[in-house]
Amino acid sequence: MTTPLDELVICRVTRPLYYSTRQVWPDDVYPERIGLDVIDTVGPVQPARLGVSTMRNLHRSGNNRGIPVTGDDVRPQS
Repeated sequence: MTTPLDELVICRVTRPLYYSTRQVWPDDVYPERIGLDVIDTVGPVQPARLGVSTMRNLHRSGNNRGIPVTGDDVRPQS
């Protein structure tokens, strides 16, 4: 059995890449930003419910400092 993801936040990009020096997080100013709308938050989620393609995209993103990756709809399958 695999370890479930604690939480999955599904978002839609609403604004393309932009730059801002306004501090949002306490540890640093991260000037590269995108606009996001949260569509849904679910969890815990077994990786098998997301499918191989989505898990590969999450792995790719996580191994590259959280870069966004494009992919298919990632809503968990029943």
